[in-house]
Amino acid sequence: MVVTQPLSGLRRVPLLRRCLLRGSGVDTVGLVCNLSLRGTYVAVRPVPKVGEPVVASFQLPWWEQPMTIDAVVCWDNSGSRAPGLPAGCGLEFLAPTWSDQGRIEAVVWAFGRSVDLQRAVYDSDLH
Repeated sequence: MVVTQPLSGLRRVPLLRRCLLRGSGVDTVGLVCNLSLRGTYVAVRPVPKVGEPVVASFQLPWWEQPMTIDAVVCWDNSGSRAPGLPAGCGLEFLAPTWSDQGRIEAVVWAFGRSVDLQRAVYDSDLH
């Protein structure tokens, strides 16, 4: 499975976490599939409409307290058009607190470094 990076150019790392999504048109549980510095992809049905403001709550590794962060639906993948991703939506974070942003950065950096190391080992095995 090839996972491409988002059009934003920001690194996205795999992360599977239960996620509560709440908004005027949605109140459901989904699954965070990946995380970037500015947003996340959530597998969820039904998929909220693009432009809909939501509140996403999920727990990051190494922290017991879940994050609750305002976001907006910026991408609809209800037809599972993207290879390797289940039906769901892309969320863009709206003004996370400094604390939440720091936690997100720590996870993206740590997981991204791990992925880079795995890729380097894999590439060296090919040669």
